[in-house]
Amino acid sequence: AGITGERATLPEELPARLRELRQVTDLPIAVGFGVSRPEHVKQVVEIADAAIVGSAIVKRIAQHRSEGAAAIASQIGNMVRDLAKGLPTPAAV
Repeated sequence: AGITGERATLPEELPARLRELRQVTDLPIAVGFGVSRPEHVKQVVEIADAAIVGSAIVKRIAQHRSEGAAAIASQIGNMVRDLAKGLPTPAAV
């Protein structure tokens, strides 16, 4: 549904595309295009098996690389805790 990277909203056609995929496979389906907010995670896990946030993590690394490894780890930890708010049950992060 596009290129990787953060975006404001997920593609409108995403649920329909995932329904089509489910008809041809019983493998787990993960979505990662644009997932960068808790509300995205919530939307994705309602229709897919996993949410991928790789581009969001890479962006945080780039933003904080001059601050050192501890700052990067802290920033990513904060981001993941925030994204986990979109999960249906509290996640231990």
